Amino acid sequence: MLRALLSYYEARGVDPFGQADAALLPLSFELPSLFREARPLASLPAWAPFAAAHVAAAAAREPRVPASWCARNLWLLKPARGSGGEGIWIGASLCEAEARLRASSQRSITAWVAQKYIEAPLLFEQRKFDVRMWAAIASDASPLGLACWAYREGYLRTSSAQYSTEAATSDAEAQRVHLTNHCLQRQHGSLGEHEEGNTASLAALQRDAPHLRLREEVLPQMFATMADATLAARCALLSGLATAGRGGEARRRAGLGVVALFGYDFMVTAEGRPVLIEINANPMLSANNGWHAQLLQRLAHDYLRLALDGRWPPAAPPPPPPPLDGVEVEQFEEGWLCLLHADSHAAAGTGVGGPSRFRTQTTASGVCVRAPLSASPAAAAEAAAGGPAFLEGGSAETELGSESELGAGAVEAEAGAGLEEEAGDATATVAAVATG
Repeated sequence: MLRALLSYYEARGVDPFGQADAALLPLSFELPSLFREARPLASLPAWAPFAAAHVAAAAAREPRVPASWCARNLWLLKPARGSGGEGIWIGASLCEAEARLRASSQRSITAWVAQKYIEAPLLFEQRKFDVRMWAAIASDASPLGLACWAYREGYLRTSSAQYSTEAATSDAEAQRVHLTNHCLQRQHGSLGEHEEGNTASLAALQRDAPHLRLREEVLPQMFATMADATLAARCALLSGLATAGRGGEARRRAGLGVVALFGYDFMVTAEGRPVLIEINANPMLSANNGWHAQLLQRLAHDYLRLALDGRWPPAAPPPPPPPLDGVEVEQFEEGWLCLLHADSHAAAGTGVGGPSRFRTQTTASGVCVRAPLSASPAAAAEAAAGGPAFLEGGSAETELGSESELGAGAVEAEAGAGLEEEAGDATATVAAVATG
């Protein structure tokens, strides 16, 4: 996925790393697996760019890394296609990074990602957090071949200890402070000391950071980046969705496609800029507390409705949506926000089409794109070139609150190289959550 995103942005003249007020991604490098590799890393072509950036960042002279992210020059190493946070290393030493790569290499690890750690994040109650958002990507018979919806709600995954970039005394302590993955946090006795399940709501974030324009600016920026990632991985997604559909081209033309659920993890910088750090092709859907369970039940309900509405005549009136707690997650009628679609004439509730009340723009390539508030930099560049583009339309409050009935297909997709999977089967988990 990293390779696809970098190629996508480069083709459109967009720097995805930028500075603190413009970065879409942290500076990242793909590194090879060292399984049965005896040569020095310095002799491998992929190592040199990472090593040079590491040295430059240590001196705060790497133009692709904000100076505020360089105080300790911390970096992450992540195994590609990893799950549950397993194998992630954080540190500042290039020698230690090489040692960790060699010590951790296994046949199953096909590649690694070296990623600059965001040392100046926005904090939640003085602790680090990331934001998990969801998108549904569906195969369809349009020229684009797929459609993408973002879910209007997400949640925070929080760490268990006060944030500090000072050297941790052990890997376990570093995990408590720096790695918010729930599979890692639950290994420590401090899980739940601050909030149940180390899981907080978007509403809680807004209460803790009242200056943050969360729904007006931050979420629309996340949605734009999610749409960019979908377009960047389009070829791999089409292949994966076709494989999962089992019916091939004829099934897709008939509108009986696949709807895959993805999880997108964002950090928010101290300046309030969301930065995409990971995409999960099989997001974990286990409940961490009461209001979170209600949100996941509602997500499952809306996901199944998206997949089934308009495809088969209902045997009975659809059940009402599961209630939300109304405090951490406010009540809403529909959760899906259409980001990408090529058919601007489809009516609400008829397969993967979107409601006509969304403002849309059909480009020369037949791609009709919708996004809240503002375009992503890549989409703006593409618009100037006459290609697929986001249309600025309406206020964020209006767009994020839009109510619609949407529809689509089934459940799983292997979405191509670099998309990282979390533990658990999305299909089984959705069914379990839906039945309570």
